[in-house]
Amino acid sequence: MTPPPEPASRARQAAVALLTLGIALRVIACLQREGLVGDELMLSLNLATRGYRALLQPLSYAQVAPFPFLWAERLAIQLFGIQEGVLRIVPFMTGCLLLVALWRVTRDFLGETEGLIALGLAATSPFLIDYSAEVKPYSLDALMTVLVVASAVRVLRDVTNRIAWAALAGLGAIALISSTPAAFVLLAVLVALALQLRVGSLPLLRLRWAAVGMIWADLFILLYRAVYQQVVDDPYMRQYWASAMLAPGPRLPARWAAGIEEALWPVSYWMVWSRLGVLLGLACVVGAVSIARRHGSSAVVLLAGPLVALVGASAIGRYPMAMRLTIFTAPLLIMLVAVGIDAGARWISRRFPSVRAGWIDFLVLVPSIMLAVAWSIEVPGAAQGMPAIVRQLEQRHQAGEPIYVFHRAIGPWAFYTTDWLHPDRRRLAWIAQIAGPEGPAFVNAAPRGPRRMGENDGLVYRYRGRMELFGAASGVQGRAWLPPEPSERPDWQAGADRGWAETEAARLRGKGRRVWAVFVSDSPGREILDLLTAIQESGGRIESRVEAGGTTLYSIRFGPDSASA
Repeated sequence: MTPPPEPASRARQAAVALLTLGIALRVIACLQREGLVGDELMLSLNLATRGYRALLQPLSYAQVAPFPFLWAERLAIQLFGIQEGVLRIVPFMTGCLLLVALWRVTRDFLGETEGLIALGLAATSPFLIDYSAEVKPYSLDALMTVLVVASAVRVLRDVTNRIAWAALAGLGAIALISSTPAAFVLLAVLVALALQLRVGSLPLLRLRWAAVGMIWADLFILLYRAVYQQVVDDPYMRQYWASAMLAPGPRLPARWAAGIEEALWPVSYWMVWSRLGVLLGLACVVGAVSIARRHGSSAVVLLAGPLVALVGASAIGRYPMAMRLTIFTAPLLIMLVAVGIDAGARWISRRFPSVRAGWIDFLVLVPSIMLAVAWSIEVPGAAQGMPAIVRQLEQRHQAGEPIYVFHRAIGPWAFYTTDWLHPDRRRLAWIAQIAGPEGPAFVNAAPRGPRRMGENDGLVYRYRGRMELFGAASGVQGRAWLPPEPSERPDWQAGADRGWAETEAARLRGKGRRVWAVFVSDSPGREILDLLTAIQESGGRIESRVEAGGTTLYSIRFGPDSASA
């Protein structure tokens, strides 16, 4: 008769099953992605057009990313070519490694049961899954957070271990270079270690703490002055993220509620979606109390400190509370929640002996697993139909017919119309200039008042025998967390600048009897409707319309026989 498996063996089997599920869900997410969109596409244009040295310079299209991530992406491109799947290799690998690292540190630090709960929540978090398929460094941010915390745990367990101190100092420096929000994690680590060393510690240990802190502080100041200060003080960034800050001002309670919700979404999507965010917060509190009793206040600071530091920075208007920028705290909150869930399950089991705590833990994970599977299968990710639209143009476009590219479509157009085996680098550099934050065709430019006829006639490029007319920015500028009520957004306009639609329509009319126009549907205002109306009022008639994944191709006819339909 085969003996039943040991508890440790069952835990390993469950961990392998959850890891396998998490990796499978991330593979599906990568395969389901229909194209590059938004910021990941803009970052990919930088990766495709720059070498290693150039990637150390400020990036085009208002993009920011740590250079180790950029170099890893560039290496993948050199090895395998410029393809969407290749660009997703680095975030996919970091997303999978995050699961392994989180399981190990939670199991070793907090316990096997808590480790399984944390692994299950992270493996099935829809947002952690999505960021593992997005060409941005957010998965790397979360991974570096877990690695730094794991290293700090070794020091907390034995503050006399010189190798552990050296490893922490080195890993912290690597994290600062590799992850923009790592400073919040390192600050929490220093406070946690200070609490651990506050009583009865040898002066040598305090010197080690001070030395590590000085190394990190000097490196942070250097990075801040060289890279981050420019971003923090950039007027466009400050304007865009204003509503995501927790600083005093209009709608402060709503911004605080939204900010906390942004931090909790990746921890348990189904609980926040089901309006059970309060229970999720309660699990964090119970987990923090339980950890404090078992491991002391230093351990709580280590896990909760980064979020507290982040909220503090946002309260003084220096860091926005947006999910992709707070995702690095998700693994730590998941650890707190995992302890809180298990503590609650044990409390129920003690009062109702017939109810096993393990079953309660498992039942909490069931909705997460079901939702993650459904999410990965049913939600294809952000759609990008530009490749299909480009194929349509290649089939239907006639010689001499100009192509108008709406300013919000310039990035996708540049990426998917370029022959990356023989790229026209002059064209790509020119597009990066006109579509950058200071250029007339920036994707999210601020309003700039009335427009004059002819002022953007120079936004033309001849490429592969065709004329490309690049659209000027309209003045409709998207913002983070745009308030829903018009009365709450007095500095925001839904329609284009006065005269913009008329000047753009005149540009199209002056280039031929038939013009093709490419639009994307991610406009936050009514600028597309404004332009189409102006085209019809100027004598244009829409002959055909093809839509694919949020991208639309119009064939527009001008002339005496083109009365508006």
